[in-house]
Amino acid sequence: MDTANPDKQIKTCLIYVRISDFGSVEDALSPEVQIEIAQKEKEKRKLVLLEPPYQDLGKTGTTLDRPGLQNMLARCMRGGVDAIIVQDTSRLSRNTADYIAIKAMLQKEGVSLISINQPSASKNDPYSSFVDEVIAATNALHPRVTSFKVKLTANSKFNFGWYPGPAPIGYKNVKNNTPSCQLDRKIIVPDEKKDYLIKLLFKKYGTGQYNLFKLGKVLQKKGLTTKSGNPLAHSTLNQILTNPFYYGLMRRNGTKKMGKHEPLISKKLFNLCQLVARKHANFVTRERKHDFLLRGLLFCDKCEQRYTAEWHNINSRSRDKIAYYHCVKRTPCKSSYIESKEMERQVTELLKGIKFTKGFTTKLTIQVMKYLKSLDRGRLKERKALNNKKTAFLVKRGRLEENFLNGHISADAYNRMSAKLDIEINKVGLKLLRLDKTHKLDFDLLKEVMQFTRDIPKTYSEAPDYLKKKYLGFFFQKVLVDDKKIKNVIYSPLINELNSSQQVILRSNRLPEIYRLRNWFLENIEAWKNAWDITLQPTFDFSPTV
Repeated sequence: MDTANPDKQIKTCLIYVRISDFGSVEDALSPEVQIEIAQKEKEKRKLVLLEPPYQDLGKTGTTLDRPGLQNMLARCMRGGVDAIIVQDTSRLSRNTADYIAIKAMLQKEGVSLISINQPSASKNDPYSSFVDEVIAATNALHPRVTSFKVKLTANSKFNFGWYPGPAPIGYKNVKNNTPSCQLDRKIIVPDEKKDYLIKLLFKKYGTGQYNLFKLGKVLQKKGLTTKSGNPLAHSTLNQILTNPFYYGLMRRNGTKKMGKHEPLISKKLFNLCQLVARKHANFVTRERKHDFLLRGLLFCDKCEQRYTAEWHNINSRSRDKIAYYHCVKRTPCKSSYIESKEMERQVTELLKGIKFTKGFTTKLTIQVMKYLKSLDRGRLKERKALNNKKTAFLVKRGRLEENFLNGHISADAYNRMSAKLDIEINKVGLKLLRLDKTHKLDFDLLKEVMQFTRDIPKTYSEAPDYLKKKYLGFFFQKVLVDDKKIKNVIYSPLINELNSSQQVILRSNRLPEIYRLRNWFLENIEAWKNAWDITLQPTFDFSPTV
């Protein structure tokens, strides 16, 4: 019967079937059985099937986001459809409000609903509508009860020591061949194709020498990528590095518990990576497509938002674009744009006010010399061992040549044995060269450190941009800017610690002119006294704010 028009004769129809889960399909609800039952109902009513059955396989009934359902409803709106045949109304929806909306739309289009197992759904009297709505509410209760049961089971499984969810990268969900109960029928074990890469990720990050950008590239070369072959996103790598599951700790709904799964790393390595991450937050900047020197360091003094940087195209003979820093919060903050070169010049001026104390530099020099001497002792010992090894191979080759000349070995034997000796001698030679190169690299690095502590502005100015960013991160946590000028500076925790222990001197480079005048006056007063034989006494004393 047509629920929209009882007198209308039903001639055409569509069939709709749905199942929620391929893994738990019962024969009574399988797509084939649903279609077979609907076909029989169609033949019984002598209806014409306008389209092949619409199907949503593996789709939940709690949402309307189903291609088969949407296509069927769209077909009904085009007209010519008299009825929809379903096994029961739960196939259309398990949400009461959604079901009532679907039924109202079908009635508006003049389409009857034929539910084989629920004849009342096809009637339009008050009693049938009431029963239909009760059945719809019961259908809606089913997924809620199922969800509640799933949550209870998941909590029990968690408390039993197994994580009740998808395995993180480096692990996989498997069926347990020797379960002790229902709770460990499916467990999480290391994925032999990926677990070693996760271990590598933690080990390399723990050294402090790799950022997430570089680690993504390293893992990409070794085969750990996204589905499209790209490096893992920074957010994904960060989730891995901050997930205690990898050392055995499970977390769920605010609860923590050591799991029965096999850890991939130690808790000590995990904690080390968290420490490195905190240090990176202060001292390391990300690699970007457009890498501006001060990005991540500058903040607005008015609204405390971070400054960003961008290129602007200009019409000029000398250049075609110019870079600006500005506050990211344009409303209501109206902080001025400032050209990147000018901002970088002001930051360079800041460094002229930072100087390590002579005592600190002396102590560092002593430690560097001790370190170099220890390296030299180790290298001398290693060099002596390598030279002895090379001499032994040369002696062997001399004996080999002598045996060949005396006819004791054949030419083939000589060539084969000589080639092996040449390889060994070359290996020793390469190790000696590497030893010399390592010594030069170590010395250059220590020389850079000493130069850095003795003359910070010069070392900074001569450094490449990537090293300048490291230096800035070493000294500053934030540089606050307003009206195109630096207003305040928040030094890094390390510099604050050195300052409190009087190992570094911090002086303001943004002194008012009166301070500069006062300093100039005091520096020259002795020379004036001696030259002019007069007594000069300053009558003012200003203390600059650091």
